[in-house]
Amino acid sequence: MNRIYLDNSATSFPKPQEVLSAMEDYFLNNGSNIQRGETEYNFSAEDKIISLRERLSSLVNSAHPECTVFTPNVTSALNTVIQGYLSEGDEVLISPLEHNALMRVLIERKIKYSIIPADANGKIIPNEISKLITPKTKAVIIQAANNVTGAVQPVHETGKVLREYGLPLIIDSAQALPHIELDMEADNISVLCFTGHKGLLGPQGTGGFIAKPEMIKKIKPLIFGGTGSFSDLLTQPENLPDRFESGTQNIIGLIGLEAALEYLERNKDGIRKKERCIKEYFLNTLLDIQHIKIHSASAEIPIVSLSSKDFDVAELSNYLAANNVQTRVGLHCNVMTHRYIGTYPEGTIRFSFSHYNTKEEADSCINLVKEFLNEKGLL
Repeated sequence: MNRIYLDNSATSFPKPQEVLSAMEDYFLNNGSNIQRGETEYNFSAEDKIISLRERLSSLVNSAHPECTVFTPNVTSALNTVIQGYLSEGDEVLISPLEHNALMRVLIERKIKYSIIPADANGKIIPNEISKLITPKTKAVIIQAANNVTGAVQPVHETGKVLREYGLPLIIDSAQALPHIELDMEADNISVLCFTGHKGLLGPQGTGGFIAKPEMIKKIKPLIFGGTGSFSDLLTQPENLPDRFESGTQNIIGLIGLEAALEYLERNKDGIRKKERCIKEYFLNTLLDIQHIKIHSASAEIPIVSLSSKDFDVAELSNYLAANNVQTRVGLHCNVMTHRYIGTYPEGTIRFSFSHYNTKEEADSCINLVKEFLNEKGLL
């Protein structure tokens, strides 16, 4: 059987050919750094990075591309924002479904958190936020779309509540973009942290955050050093985005991400439609299978997780892997979600789709699930 890749929430595969071509062209024909030379090659590479900042800003309706900062991944972005803005003893409000990328930095830095009341799927209730705000509350931080169930948080409604209190809304968009719309102005988002290698279809090693100008002034950089600008100063430059981008950037990766964003701009509607159709088809074919519990909390996010009280989901994942079907099993770096939905400590097996997947692949996967259950005497 040909490889069936159903682990796109970990990292998307395959990448568009345009991404590979752009990275190959840079690697073979340019290879220059940005802001560290005066040749046409340096300027050509820099133009691509400027274009990427503009495309990312446009995607989330930010009018300030200079406030788009690149980091190696969304975890680095969250660390930069949280450690640069919050201090020990500060308080934040979060959802009950937060990823370890947020939780570990809060705990390590002794930042107190309160969990916003939520429904059975972990979708927070924005009207409950006001009851939790104290004089020490400095922000609300939420994962816009969950990486286990696909639960989509009410970002717009949350931003509306926070506007009244003047509190920043910090968003982890790793599983949300570009599957749903996020609008920094309409949704009152102060900082949006992103990764490039999942739904945005770029290479690993790309990510960052996009902040409003009034918010980015309140964030201190974590890393200091050469930026290619103001080299006469021994202090970190204040201009953006240089203030946060010390050292050589992952230019080849960012050029690949720029090509991915251009591809998405042309194909976003079709990609969303295909992803949602393949997820719906997969879900419908699961409905008549006993001995499994389906965890799927939205139509928009192409994620379906399964758990069972009758067999170890790790065995199912291994069975699929032996038949060249790639999924992810376990706690998915999100113990909070698994505790909330009752799948701790076993976890779930997660199927995550892209527009490259087909109904034939879904059928093959379902047939293998049935074969596994039959061998277990459960079908």
